[in-house]
Amino acid sequence: MKMIPSFRPNISYGELNAVLLRILSGDIAGRVILQFEDRFAQYLGVKHAVNAPSGRWALYYILKSLNLKEGDEVIIPAFTYFAVPAAIVKLGLRPVFVDINSENLNIDIQKIEENITEKTRVIIPTHLCGFVCEIDEILDIAQRQNIKVVEDCAQSLGTEYKGKKVGSLGEVSYFTFGITKSFTTLGGGMVTTDNDELAERVRKNLAQLRQTSNKALFFKLLEGYSMKFATSPILFPIVYSIIRIFSCFGVDIVDCIFHEKERLLGKLPRSGRLNNIQAELGVMQLNDLDRKNSMRMKKGLELYQRLEGIDNIRIPLLGENAKNIFSGCPILVKNKNAIRRKLLAKGIDVSSGYMQDCSKLDVFRGFKKGCPYASRAEDKILYFPIYAELTSSELTYIVNVVKNLAR
Repeated sequence: MKMIPSFRPNISYGELNAVLLRILSGDIAGRVILQFEDRFAQYLGVKHAVNAPSGRWALYYILKSLNLKEGDEVIIPAFTYFAVPAAIVKLGLRPVFVDINSENLNIDIQKIEENITEKTRVIIPTHLCGFVCEIDEILDIAQRQNIKVVEDCAQSLGTEYKGKKVGSLGEVSYFTFGITKSFTTLGGGMVTTDNDELAERVRKNLAQLRQTSNKALFFKLLEGYSMKFATSPILFPIVYSIIRIFSCFGVDIVDCIFHEKERLLGKLPRSGRLNNIQAELGVMQLNDLDRKNSMRMKKGLELYQRLEGIDNIRIPLLGENAKNIFSGCPILVKNKNAIRRKLLAKGIDVSSGYMQDCSKLDVFRGFKKGCPYASRAEDKILYFPIYAELTSSELTYIVNVVKNLAR
């Protein structure tokens, strides 16, 4: 029996070791951060890239820099990460939850127009798992209604639509670089835009924050090493055994360790902007990003193709004219918890992920509304293993196990 982790960090031992050596030898001199921001902007084909402490704070400072008024409305997909509406509420704005398209799991463009009011100022579409949303239609709606489009690209660095990178299509966009992402600087994020004045306002607001200290970066580095070791072929069988033991008692130990409790945002950060070492890591990651994305895309498309048509399995509809990078591999199943247990018994660790129907969370009870497709997605979605190191034999093993379970 093969043992396949749900994910592996998209960072090499060489990159981790390079960060460690830089920390031990001291910071890097020079304009490395500006060089990384310039490279990032060039990669996307935009004029400006401004580094931020994380995706949620990147979004916060974007909305702050748009000079919105308290009570203004921001349309978001209901199926999202809680930090998105939390950033909106932090500024005294109103999140307007819109249901998703049941076929592609991204925001339903028909329901966007139904939810536009005289107070609507912003639409934040997500490219879920690096799958392009119906961005042409969203941009058309926004232009007609004089609404800003802020692209949520937290899962989609490298995704393309009609030859252009996502993150260059809306008024402004944001990215996040956590250890579990397909691109990582061991924390941090980025804001991108072609708007000179907006970029200057974002940069001015973020300039008040200190850079990540080498001490803080060291602890993030330890987390990176830990995840790399735990998901390695040598150590994962031990980790798998622990996951199986807890699952026998109905406990998802991985979720217990990594789940972040849904809450409103607290105090503004005082630090967290990228330092020179993280910027140097970012340049290294950019150099290899397209290769890793291509490997993951190829495997994701093959997995979808081979699972298509199996009973009780539904594959999301991928948009046309798009290069979808598969930062995750979502599949909708019936009896999610039972299927997950059966897959785990066969050595395949899958995840329920962290996206959920935020429209029904108590923390946003003042903005609750019914979004049935978002709720169904939360109840049915599983994220299958998909990463550059996934072997052909592992992929075939996953397909065969799923087919056998469907019989």
